[in-house]
Amino acid sequence: MKNLQYNQKNEPAAPGEKLISYHYVGITGAVVFFSIFFEIMFLAVLVKAIQESVSKPSPNSSLWMVLSLLLTVIGLVCVYVSAIIHVKVFNLYGNRGFEIYPEKIVFTQEYPNDLKISYKSVVPRVLVSVFIGIYPIYWLYLQVKNTRAMKHNRTSCIGEYLLLLFVPFYKYYWYYTRGKMVGNELRKRGYKAASHGWLFVLFVLLRVDFVALAIMQRDFNEIPEDTFSQEVPEPGEDSYTFNEVDKIYIKNRALYVETKKETRKMPLTSRDFRWNLDSLLKNNNI
Repeated sequence: MKNLQYNQKNEPAAPGEKLISYHYVGITGAVVFFSIFFEIMFLAVLVKAIQESVSKPSPNSSLWMVLSLLLTVIGLVCVYVSAIIHVKVFNLYGNRGFEIYPEKIVFTQEYPNDLKISYKSVVPRVLVSVFIGIYPIYWLYLQVKNTRAMKHNRTSCIGEYLLLLFVPFYKYYWYYTRGKMVGNELRKRGYKAASHGWLFVLFVLLRVDFVALAIMQRDFNEIPEDTFSQEVPEPGEDSYTFNEVDKIYIKNRALYVETKKETRKMPLTSRDFRWNLDSLLKNNNI
């Protein structure tokens, strides 16, 4: 094939201009986000319905409470199912995508977790956790990312995080294992750190989880931000110049790129993007 001569607007393409780009995983991540958003709304409605049922008992208030409970359960199932789908898709594809330039097509493999540590000042966050009870929920999310980065795990942490929020007793297991792991892994790297498995479980039993999070954050704050990123190579990318491409086309909601050695397939879940890509190919008589 020849190099591409025109962009989506059917104007001459400049050398090195990014004509179009696409990433695959963000769609399922958005589904998880909106599922969690609606679940929070359902929980708020359920709390309101329970309050009204207690303060002003009536057949209507009881019916409203049952309906709210049903919506909350349905929302929780949607969160769980969407999270499972997101994790499976992420593990299969990563944040996989491609970029098209006039001279080549580049297949990318990127991850939202770049293995960098989330640095946070400990004392202000302890105070915020005391006076704003929901803050530890966000702080826990950061520590889930930190512990996964320590093990060079670039996959999505949403599944693990949802287990911590919604599965009874899993948090005891998580705090015990992660408390031991953080100390062990830091000592392997030459830092002074203790293993706090059972101590963290005690804090959780006493309902002061934020103390365990503070100790964990303090340990992470002692090491350079890019410690784990430097231990593994960054995900690479591979590309083909259009001189190497025999054929490129859209079929069954996917992009196919054929070369003499192989055929690459990239699912295209966005209809609008398929139209844009189809326009780009037609502008270049492909």
